[in-house]
Amino acid sequence: MAGPIKVQVRDLMLKREDIEADVSLRSERLDAAGVGLHGSLLDKEGYPRADIDIMSIRIDRQRIAG
Repeated sequence: MAGPIKVQVRDLMLKREDIEADVSLRSERLDAAGVGLHGSLLDKEGYPRADIDIMSIRIDRQRIAG
């Protein structure tokens, strides 16, 4: 029978894998949109870009940062 520490470690490793998968998915979406973590969401005139989903990008960036 596994001790309580082994169970905790296993649970933490599974949680880490889930977090890494989530970050990877969100990073891929940001890269696919062409903005990454730090790219501008504004066009050359200072208006929000119409070619990207700004809310989704902001949410993905916040989830990765937080």
